[in-house]
Amino acid sequence: MLLAVQPPTKYVQFTIPVINNGPSDATGVTVKDVLPAGVEYISHNLGTYNSSSGIWAIGFWQMEVQLL
Repeated sequence: MLLAVQPPTKYVQFTIPVINNGPSDATGVTVKDVLPAGVEYISHNLGTYNSSSGIWAIGFWQMEVQLL
């Protein structure tokens, strides 16, 4: 995981690189990453994120595709 921190009271951006190395497409893909205390969840780009459990449900993921 990569973490970019701005000055206090600004945004923190988490980048979680994940890749499906195959040998086939994947279904039911999830990633778990609980946010540290004091960090508030704002948005994501893909799938569904549950800020209480820290589970990001991506679902279908093509073989050899990298998501950030």
